[in-house]
Amino acid sequence: MYRLFKITNLLYFCVFASLVSSCASLSELSDMEVEKRLENCKTLGMPEIPCREVANEFGRRKQAEYKREKEEENKADQKIQEEKDLKSIEMAKTIKLPPAGMVDPNLSKLMLEAYATAFSEEKLTSLRAVIVSKSFVPIRHEISGIIIARGFGGVVAMKRPNGECFVASTYYEQDYDGQKYTNVHFKRYSTAWPPESTKYQQLIECSNVNK
Repeated sequence: MYRLFKITNLLYFCVFASLVSSCASLSELSDMEVEKRLENCKTLGMPEIPCREVANEFGRRKQAEYKREKEEENKADQKIQEEKDLKSIEMAKTIKLPPAGMVDPNLSKLMLEAYATAFSEEKLTSLRAVIVSKSFVPIRHEISGIIIARGFGGVVAMKRPNGECFVASTYYEQDYDGQKYTNVHFKRYSTAWPPESTKYQQLIECSNVNK
């Protein structure tokens, strides 16, 4: 009975195929031919049995095409990332920390603590911090207008547990209680250091940190 049903379906498909295309195996048709057959099916009202097979074949081909395109995109992205990594490794051999805009050893220490706290899960070791801003930016309360903090930029050097060292260009805010400036908070990454870097965390030779 099942075999008779399949034969009946095949005959029906072949009869209908004379209207939409030849009765060749769908797998033997080009993508353009399959797409054309699907358009003909839609025009003729999409009879269930033959057009379902055409639609399924069209869908399979589109999925395969999408998969190929994603694989090519991934390969291209991987190549770009590999090129960036190589550039970063080469830069690590020559870069140093930037010159200081202001010198405040206590504030530099607080910068390192704030950054290490913000990324505590990475278990970083603090090495050195440089304040690159030449002055502080006052931060005022949006309603009262009183100064509640000051902002400034800096570059920190840290070491990862695997022994790699990196520098990060960062922006901080330090609280003001009306009498003195207290806690320092890491707020965001700033313009990369060095400027030609493509990463927020740029590798640096550990021996270059204090040069």
